[in-house]
Amino acid sequence: MKQQLWIIILLVSVLLGFMMGYSVPPFMEVGFGVKTESAPTQQAETIENLEDYYKSLYQQDDSGGSE
Repeated sequence: MKQQLWIIILLVSVLLGFMMGYSVPPFMEVGFGVKTESAPTQQAETIENLEDYYKSLYQQDDSGGSE
């Protein structure tokens, strides 16, 4: 009975470890290897660039765009 219990515990822990490994993003997303000071400014610049891009798409759509 004790041996079966340990086998079940081992299988469950291996399965949980495997699933947790897939739920955690790669190292760069978790924060390893990036400077915490430069990351927010780069993200803000990217968001502003995306906003400008989508605004230009809306303007093209409103003006009749070439399709």
